[in-house]
Amino acid sequence: MTDILTVAQVAEHLGLSVRTVEAYRRDGRMPEATMVGRTPTWTRAQIDAWQANRPGQGARTDLRPKH
Repeated sequence: MTDILTVAQVAEHLGLSVRTVEAYRRDGRMPEATMVGRTPTWTRAQIDAWQANRPGQGARTDLRPKH
C-alpha cells in the first residue's frame, strides 16, 4: 500500500464515495492537496489526521427526534 493517495484511494480508505471526497475538496473541507500533474494527492497521514479531527464526524444529530 502506498502512502500517497488519490481521490479514489482516499474515498476507498475512508469508506466514502469519490463524489463525496471531490465535494469535500471543492468546498475546502479537506487538507490542501499536493498536485502531481493534474492529480490531487494526499499522504495517508494527512488523511488520517483530518479524519480523526474533522467536524461533523459521526452520527448526524439533525436526524434525531426532538424531545
